[in-house]
Amino acid sequence: MSESPLIYKQIARIARRNVLRNWRHSVATLLAISAGFMAIALLDGFTTSLDELASDSARKRGMFGDVVIAQKGANAAGFQDQWNHALNVEEQNFLKDFLKNDGDVKVYVRSLNVFGVAAAGDQSAVFVGTGIDLKEGAQMRGEKYAWSAIAGVPLEQVSEPSLALGMGLAHILGCDSTYKGKDFILPEGGLKAEERPFKCKVPSVTLSVSTESGQANVASYPTASITDNLVRELNRRAVAMDLVSVQQLLDTDKISAVNVELKEKVDANAFIQKLREASLAKGYQFEILHWYEHPAATQVLKSIQLQHTVRNIFLSVVVFIVIMSVTNTMMKSVNERIREIGTLRSIGFFRRHLIVMFSIEGMYLSLFACVVGLLLVLFSSQMISLADIRFSAGLLTTPISMRITWVPQSWLISAFILTGLATLTATLASRRAANMVVADAMRHL
Repeated sequence: MSESPLIYKQIARIARRNVLRNWRHSVATLLAISAGFMAIALLDGFTTSLDELASDSARKRGMFGDVVIAQKGANAAGFQDQWNHALNVEEQNFLKDFLKNDGDVKVYVRSLNVFGVAAAGDQSAVFVGTGIDLKEGAQMRGEKYAWSAIAGVPLEQVSEPSLALGMGLAHILGCDSTYKGKDFILPEGGLKAEERPFKCKVPSVTLSVSTESGQANVASYPTASITDNLVRELNRRAVAMDLVSVQQLLDTDKISAVNVELKEKVDANAFIQKLREASLAKGYQFEILHWYEHPAATQVLKSIQLQHTVRNIFLSVVVFIVIMSVTNTMMKSVNERIREIGTLRSIGFFRRHLIVMFSIEGMYLSLFACVVGLLLVLFSSQMISLADIRFSAGLLTTPISMRITWVPQSWLISAFILTGLATLTATLASRRAANMVVADAMRHL
């Protein structure tokens, strides 16, 4: 039996009318889908903000940059065999020429690892430090993280060789902040650029290390600042200095690594391949990694993976609740409208027409619910931002501000999934009633 193509347009109009007429029956489903969309969007926005914070903290604040260049095998060897896996002067000169002349490079920072014992008065502790190019390091941190000191001033603002101590190590050595003013941690994660006072029981810290040749060396330095390296264990060991002072302390001209920040929209993979080919052509075998492939970034990646796992579990629960709510509402709606279905069948509607009608109703309802959920997401995220809610997370020493990042792509995917599931559920719920005998449907009470 033929049918007019306009029938489905009429069915869509009937479906829209039914959604408006039977809105009381649909309130529960509307609320469930809206709440589901809102929950997914807020959680996704929150985890995205945490991902961005973790990445930004490592790349900028931690000065990992985008690419880390080291001697082959250096990352596996660590401190156990540092000197056999350090970059010598010849290799440094090659990298210097390449990076300065490459248009993809924004800034690069050389670093040299150092470890030993730090002592101040009768207090001592094992330290793990890094010497860096201070000027370039400040450029890599950018405006957001330019001020790196929670007390004192950043190293690049000090004229003489000095130390920046992690807040845990500083406390062990008798240095503590005496600042009593307002909160200086900015909502976006950086620190307010102002010198804050601190007091040390002993004016200088003595570092005892083993040089490249295996000899013991001792030197004393004033403390310029106290820093927060975010993770408690790092703060109990961290020392930062200028690169030249560390090289003099270790009696070496070598460095441990070069961290490179690329310009925006530069393909890191293409840059790595270009550098690898150029270095191999000169006979150098460097270990060139994305920042997140570096062993020191393992904890960052694990935290991001955990967040995504929690998000996926939560998404599954929300989708299940939405499906159950839509199923219950649609089955109830269909059962209450069996006589209507019988009437429509008696005037010439086919079974497939009725199934399409209820499917469109489910689609209209879920789309409207997603729009309501989106409006609630936009409002809630702004309120959360204005409230400046802060919380402590895991091993972090400093509370971080709760932020909800707007992720339009996630909104579209969530709306598509929820609408698709609601439409499918409505289709399945309407099949039984649509297949009833017309006479039985007309007699149904």
